[in-house]
Amino acid sequence: MNKEIVYFIISFLLPFIYYRTLFLIASRVFDKPILREKTGLKIHHIHYGMILTLISALVLLFAGKNVYVVILLGLGLGFMYDEFIPALLMKSKRSDELIVYKKAFKSTSILFLIIIIIILAVSLIIL
Repeated sequence: MNKEIVYFIISFLLPFIYYRTLFLIASRVFDKPILREKTGLKIHHIHYGMILTLISALVLLFAGKNVYVVILLGLGLGFMYDEFIPALLMKSKRSDELIVYKKAFKSTSILFLIIIIIILAVSLIIL
């Protein structure tokens, strides 16, 4: 079997194993996450996964495939998919979701713009 596939599978499983084990052993750690306390944002490890996946995609675009990108991508997807089913099952009011979605338009647009600017800047420097 290709080493990169093994690295990907291991790095994909690591976030799942880490968070689920931590939850089983010390679930109180999840009661008051430090980053949430400091920022007031509902940060989940799906957000860490999205950041890692974006970074790995950018590295893949500009530097090509290597073992580090494979591991980074595996970790990012592992973080995201550990919360995929729980996010689907989480109770919420659709009206609240739509209000937040509407309020987030400006900040989401800025985020997209920043990502596009980073991609264009890196492409001008590298290419």
